[in-house]
Amino acid sequence: MRVDIHSHIVPPRYLDVTRESIARTTPRPDLVMQWTPLKSLEIMDAHDIGVGFTSVSVPGLWFGDPAQTRDLATICNDYAARMVADHPKRFRMFAMLPLPDIDGTLREIERACDVLKADGVCMFTNYADTWPNDPRFAPVLEELDRRKAVVFVHPIAPKACAWMAGLRPSAVEYLFDTVRCMTGLIYSGAAKRHPDIRWIFCHAGGALAPMIDRIVRQGAVTPEVREQIPEGPLPYFRKFYYDIATSASPDNLGVLLRHVPVSQILFGLDLPFVSAESTLKGYAESRFSEEEAKAIEHGNAFRLFPRLANL
Repeated sequence: MRVDIHSHIVPPRYLDVTRESIARTTPRPDLVMQWTPLKSLEIMDAHDIGVGFTSVSVPGLWFGDPAQTRDLATICNDYAARMVADHPKRFRMFAMLPLPDIDGTLREIERACDVLKADGVCMFTNYADTWPNDPRFAPVLEELDRRKAVVFVHPIAPKACAWMAGLRPSAVEYLFDTVRCMTGLIYSGAAKRHPDIRWIFCHAGGALAPMIDRIVRQGAVTPEVREQIPEGPLPYFRKFYYDIATSASPDNLGVLLRHVPVSQILFGLDLPFVSAESTLKGYAESRFSEEEAKAIEHGNAFRLFPRLANL
């Protein structure tokens, strides 16, 4: 059975706060607003998915008020924990963090990991135009590194990027911000300073596939980067994990796999924001071998999350 690393939830109290933003920013707001755990289970059963790892997607939790963000993190994490308790063999959870509130985030990491037994945490690629490699986030990365945490990173559009008319941010901005987030972690030395964090990036690394050669070449000749990471950026890109959600075609995932081993690729569908077919069609076209398919669909996830063996 497949392990879906990229399965979103939309708790009712979270939807009350974000309904207008979801309607404005998502391609199929009707699917998102009508989501229920039962609908996730129905789609999982239809596509041989045994376990789904839950997280909250865009518009995220940060709307400028730290108290509201802490409340939303609590609401979402308690809801996800109830789903796991109600369906212990079908759901696992990534805990949402109330960033950019550093103290609140450290408290929620402790609660989510030690009390709710989350399997990892979810971060966004940026928070109010501040990216995870920013020095102010160092205490959070230090704690996640200490815990050897899995960090699932979902894209969100930076405020600095104006949307193009008729084009939602998921078409362009999410892809490039994923690359910016990864590159920032590597070039700043944050990925090297926190080697025990296991990072997962969505959508096969966004726009990474056509850009990775350029990024690696720039890192090799830029003195500041060579000083931070004399080994160059490529070992870090090869160490990150990538899910295949909406990005499984040979034109995208195939290019990434020229640089990244199959051992770092995870199955994901991005429900309910897109249809399962938007990933499965490209996945079928990629024509992976039986051994590669087993690794992508469940083997790599079982290695990353040993507790899955107990389900």
